[in-house]
Amino acid sequence: MEILLVEDSEHDAELACRSLYRYHLANRVHRAADGEEAIDFLSADPARIGLVLLDLRLPKMDGFEVLAKIRNELHLTNLPVIVLTGSEDPATLAKARALGASSYIVKPVDFPKMVEVARTIGLQWQLLYPRFSVDPATPHRA
Repeated sequence: MEILLVEDSEHDAELACRSLYRYHLANRVHRAADGEEAIDFLSADPARIGLVLLDLRLPKMDGFEVLAKIRNELHLTNLPVIVLTGSEDPATLAKARALGASSYIVKPVDFPKMVEVARTIGLQWQLLYPRFSVDPATPHRA
C-alpha cells in the first residue's frame, strides 16, 4: 500500500515525510502539491494508493473539493483519507466528516509533534488495514 500526501507547503511536506521516516512507516509516499494533481494521480491508478493524507488549504482545488471528488466521482469510498489541517474549527471538522474523511488531525508545527502524529497514523491504520505496515526498514519515497 502506498501513501499519497497532498500538501502544497514544501516545509510541511518535508516535515510529514521525515516524520513518517522517523517512525519507520514502510510505505512508499507520493506527493501531490495541489488538488488537481492529487485527483489526476488517483484517477490514473486508484488501486495503487491505500491512504491519503490530505491538507485542506490547497491551490487550484481545495481539500474539501478533493475529498468530495474522491468519494463521489472516483468512487473511492473505502479509501482512507486523513485530513491534515491547521484549523481546530468545529465547522471545518464537521464539513470534513460530512464529505467522508476517515480521520481529522490538526497539523503540528514542530518535528517531535509530527513524529507523534505519524505514530498515531501508523497505529490507527495498521490495526484497520494490515497492508499499512510499520517496518524498521527505510521507507521509499517518490
